[in-house]
Amino acid sequence: MTVVSPLDLDGVELRLGPLGFPRARAYQVQLFAAGIPWAAFTAADPDAAVARLRYLGVVFRGDLVTSRSTRLALFEDTCGNLIQTFQS
Repeated sequence: MTVVSPLDLDGVELRLGPLGFPRARAYQVQLFAAGIPWAAFTAADPDAAVARLRYLGVVFRGDLVTSRSTRLALFEDTCGNLIQTFQS
């Protein structure tokens, strides 16, 4: 299955795959447990992006942090994955 934003049908397309394959599920569980994001997306204004996502009910694993010159945050996607947003 693929999903795109209804606001930008020609924009980024995210492909979602099934986890029925035991090794895929084990990989997902291990990434989550280790705190490693499954995917990362850029945001021109990470503070605004995080505020908007929090408003929509997204659960973050802490606040935005600065690593070198990049601001980033990690959140859960409700399907057992961690997603990272970072400053573009």
